[in-house]
Amino acid sequence: MEDKEDIEKIVNMLDSFAQSETARMKLRVSEEMEDGKVEKVYHHGRCDVGSPWAKGQACDVLEEDIKEFRKKQHEDRITHLIVLEWNAFDKARNVDGRAACQDDWTTFQLMRRSQYMTWTDEMLQSFTADFKAANAAGRNLIAEKYGWMMETTSPDEFQEIKSLLPDTPAAKRQIVEEIVKIQVAWMEDLAKESPDITNRMRSIHTSEDTPCNTSYETYLRGELLTYSDHTLMLYGRFIASLATDGKNLAQMTIENTESLI
Repeated sequence: MEDKEDIEKIVNMLDSFAQSETARMKLRVSEEMEDGKVEKVYHHGRCDVGSPWAKGQACDVLEEDIKEFRKKQHEDRITHLIVLEWNAFDKARNVDGRAACQDDWTTFQLMRRSQYMTWTDEMLQSFTADFKAANAAGRNLIAEKYGWMMETTSPDEFQEIKSLLPDTPAAKRQIVEEIVKIQVAWMEDLAKESPDITNRMRSIHTSEDTPCNTSYETYLRGELLTYSDHTLMLYGRFIASLATDGKNLAQMTIENTESLI
């Protein structure tokens, strides 16, 4: 009953608006309703009261508001995840002391946002849940990510910290490596098409790793190994879908970065 009252309220507003001198202006009705109720009313198919004009206009306005609501919700989820990551990044410690990048929020959030803009809401929610579960267990996913990178950047030191990292089943490793192959190939394609861009980025291959240089491949592998099984499954499907559609995630991420600068 409450939903019907809300939609009737919108229809009455639209009927009055149609008679006004400002009928060509865009009517915003979302402020008249609680967040989320707009979507609830729309999907319950309650756009069936009032005049035909009001019915059509109400549905159009609701649909636009739903799009805006979903966009804002997606952006909020990205921001929330980035803050969780930043807090973990801030607490991570390395043998040489605090790194300069740990005090560079601007670059950190730019890079992470560029990546997460490509993700689905389900992926964002799953990885956010991973972070919250890790925090509750006293784990730092960012520290673990950098720990995994040491397997090739600092092999001797990695042996000393290996026991501190979660066990990784062979099946999970295999999935990670298949994803890495696809994304490295995308980065190689980007390097051929836009060398001016990739020359300013990390080296691409693990074979180029040194204690002072972590490649794109190694960074990606380290990050994927911190994903829960569920997040990795979602991410794997996402990568497979992009590959099937002939899209390049590396290019998409770069374009997002450029749009944010």
